[in-house]
Amino acid sequence: MITYIIIGLGGSGKTTARKHLESLGFRGFEASKYAKCLMRANPDLNISEILRQYGRDIIAKKMLAEMDNPLCVISGFRTPEEIIYIKKERPSRVIFLETDIKTCYSRVQRRDDGRFLSFSEFLEKKINPDFDLGLMQAKGMADLIVENSGNMEEFIRSIESVCKVDE
Repeated sequence: MITYIIIGLGGSGKTTARKHLESLGFRGFEASKYAKCLMRANPDLNISEILRQYGRDIIAKKMLAEMDNPLCVISGFRTPEEIIYIKKERPSRVIFLETDIKTCYSRVQRRDDGRFLSFSEFLEKKINPDFDLGLMQAKGMADLIVENSGNMEEFIRSIESVCKVDE
């Protein structure tokens, strides 16, 4: 049994890595899906206020209740508390995807159809909130750091080399 927790900046490749591992038989979980459900249930609160009210590990707790596969992959955690909770409950490895910030911006611009008009807006609305939630502290908890500044094939090979199905 193993759970891979994939973390990184927006545009670093977390979803790509998760989807690839899902294609290999892992059960995938995306943190933003759970965050959006919590925000719909609490429309007067932003995600920081929800985490303050329900605990910074609330998303991990909700995910764990659905983990029915011995092979799981989580993408998108932002807080150290989420990682600590899952690691306490399941054998886990944390993978931080290291990607140049300008590359992340370019990828998010393509993916989100130019939602962020400027690099500074991207930093203000996407990156700074992740830092405020503790993403850099979470990076310090990583078991592995995978570089993702090359092409897709190189990235997939890197993910496959560190995520062994037979563990």
